[in-house]
Amino acid sequence: MTRERPPLQRTGRNGKATMLDVARLAGVSGKTVSRVINGDGYFSPDVAARVTQAVADLDFRPNIAARSLKSERSYNLCLLSEYLSSTYFAEIVAGAASACSERGYHLVIEQLHADRPRRSAMLGLLGRVSLDGFILLPPQTDDQDLLSVLDELKAPYVRISPASQPERSSCVRAEDALGVSDLADHLWRMGHRRFGYVSGPFSHAATHIRRESFIDALVKNGAERDAIRVAEMPPRLDRAVKNAALEILVQTGASGLDALLAHPDPPTAVFAFSDGIAFGVLSRAQTLGLVVPDQLAVAGFDDSEISKIVFPRLTTIRQPVSLMATAAVELLIDHPNPPATKVLGVELVIRGSTESQLA
Repeated sequence: MTRERPPLQRTGRNGKATMLDVARLAGVSGKTVSRVINGDGYFSPDVAARVTQAVADLDFRPNIAARSLKSERSYNLCLLSEYLSSTYFAEIVAGAASACSERGYHLVIEQLHADRPRRSAMLGLLGRVSLDGFILLPPQTDDQDLLSVLDELKAPYVRISPASQPERSSCVRAEDALGVSDLADHLWRMGHRRFGYVSGPFSHAATHIRRESFIDALVKNGAERDAIRVAEMPPRLDRAVKNAALEILVQTGASGLDALLAHPDPPTAVFAFSDGIAFGVLSRAQTLGLVVPDQLAVAGFDDSEISKIVFPRLTTIRQPVSLMATAAVELLIDHPNPPATKVLGVELVIRGSTESQLA
């Protein structure tokens, strides 16, 4: 039997909803509403859905959320990310934590889960911790639901590497396109004429930026578009990448190379979205008996520790990840108005995976 839903009532000051109004509409106790909002303890999916819907219908904002975003500083900044187990994330944390320490702030790390509504996630977080603002990593930098909630709460935030609406907030980005163009020029000078790109997570804007930059630069050099193959990250790996980042990236590289080699005219040079994926390409190539770089040149992106310990060492594009995090902290603390964008350069690092004499 379907439960009859009570009418909307807002009994607080100035016509605002109270926690008891939410409880009445959702058909639960005030304590349960508090637990759902704060993510504290067990509650059934049905109860969580009813409370979340009631919060949205009544436009309810817990007082603690308002208190945590007032002008009095808590000296806590929050780093939001879905992916917590990559070398990229480790470098971001190192840069952000160091910058926070130098400015007398503390860094809070919060993992966002794709299946949790952004509004309830943010209200729950603000119910537990007082924060002065947020640093968003890809792909959350372009998560429209999350950005809308943060704007609604008037929460300061800085985005790292957004793909769209750079004017929406202060942001930090690297010149990915220029670095990829330099790589394409290098591979062309080395005599390659058939190319492959192995994509990263579909939700990551840099996946598409790097692919298009690579293709455009090669075409400018004289390559035929049909001679540039793209291997997408398989959906099962895309869904799993946040749980076991490096392992999944290596699998992506291996399966990507298999797909590229299946073409009648396979590439002689492969650029991968990240060093982790490039490592998978390199490992698979060696398993297949291909000599790198004589039979297949391989390049990545990030200049992570992986690029320096594989053999041959990996040609890559050095991204100032730690410095990007430092800049994000500084922008968040200084809170410039209007929002500011800081652009950091990248550098092509040529190693043995594309030039045999450097192996």
